[in-house]
Order: sequence, then structure tokens, then C-alpha cells
Amino acid sequence: MKPVYRTLAWLTVRSLAWLFWAPVAFAVGAVFREVVGDTIPCGTCSSQIQLLGLWVCGGCGYSWHGWYFARCEVCGDVPPWVECERCGASTMNPLLFG
Repeated sequence: MKPVYRTLAWLTVRSLAWLFWAPVAFAVGAVFREVVGDTIPCGTCSSQIQLLGLWVCGGCGYSWHGWYFARCEVCGDVPPWVECERCGASTMNPLLFG
């Protein structure tokens, strides 16, 4: 009977952690999305890079229409950078820390 109680306890702890973590993660994502917005300035040529459009995931190849720095719906990958269409330089994802 111990494994059943241990499993139930583990599921309870995980569900409580998720109950408190999910709203925080959603709020942080929403705030960062509003701070970054729909364009980001290129660090090299200072032109505005559009973050809304048709994108292809670098990890799995899935394509979607939406915000560039959103998590891929298939593999969960987040793009670490975006390339400037004008000069070709890469600009890091401001949502990734580190």
C-alpha cells in the first residue's frame, strides 16, 4: 500500500505546485509580451524587426502564424534569436535570461 500513498502524495504536491506556479508563469509571460511588443530594434542597424508573422520552428519544422518568441506548440522550443531582414544580424530573445 505504500506505493499508492506515495504516488497520491506526489501527485498532490505536484498539483499544488502547478496551482501556484501556473498563474505566475502566465502573468510573467503576458507582462513580457507587452514590454517587448510586436517589434524589436535591431542591435546593428536600429531598424525595427517584426515579431508577428508566419514562422517556422527551428527544432521541429512546424510553421505557425503568430508572435515569433512564443513557445512552439509541437516541441515547446523557444527561438533564442531573430534575424534582421535588413542587415541579417541576429538579435537575442529578450525573454531568455542568462
